Amino acid sequence: MTVRAMSYNCTQRLDGCVGLLVVHLMPENWMENDLWIEKLDIGIVYQGQGMAGTSLKVLNHLIRKGRERVYLDGEAKAKLLEKYDYKCGKCGARGALEFDHIARVSDSHSEQGIDAFMPSCIACHAEKTLLEFRKHEDDELSSHFEKVVWDQYVLTPRSPPLVYKAKELDVAGIAGCEIVDVRRYRMNALLNNSHEIHMFCPLDSIVERTSLELGDLCFVTKKYTSCITQLGYTGPGWMHRVQA
Repeated sequence: MTVRAMSYNCTQRLDGCVGLLVVHLMPENWMENDLWIEKLDIGIVYQGQGMAGTSLKVLNHLIRKGRERVYLDGEAKAKLLEKYDYKCGKCGARGALEFDHIARVSDSHSEQGIDAFMPSCIACHAEKTLLEFRKHEDDELSSHFEKVVWDQYVLTPRSPPLVYKAKELDVAGIAGCEIVDVRRYRMNALLNNSHEIHMFCPLDSIVERTSLELGDLCFVTKKYTSCITQLGYTGPGWMHRVQA
């Protein structure tokens, strides 16, 4: 067994601070990663990640670039209040107003000028925040499902495994048996995939098809009869359009 990381809980009495300290084993190519981060000069500090972790950190940083939260100064607030006649932009109420982003900073790639804000009363601001969907802020590349799609895709039963047993194995005659192996296992199939791998977004939907028009992913309900005559089909489940 190889130890790759060590954790230590800091205490105020012994260490003068409180928190979890994790010491990682440095990857073999840490010097190249450190030099790459240094040459990029984009404000990222190398923390001992491997090549995959370092690349993902850089990619997420570049995607988020330009979306740092902007705050209005006094002059901009005055212009915005005058534009909305000193009323809440949603319900028209007067009184204490807050300056809210019309579109969340994490969802918007446009400039955060005065037109990106709207005066909002405390009640409307709280309601808008409550109704906004939550997403994985730490991973810009993760897929985000609309709830109905999540229920119909993720929560449906998994497809049966690609396993076929023609008959009971005769242990005595095992030397004369043949085995059929899958040409590409799951990991290798992803690495050598020649088709697009789609990501889900909140705008995706699932619809029933009665024609031969196929979606990116298809739920096939055909009755299972034979793994051989049905070319590897093992039962109802989700599959790529190519397989369908």
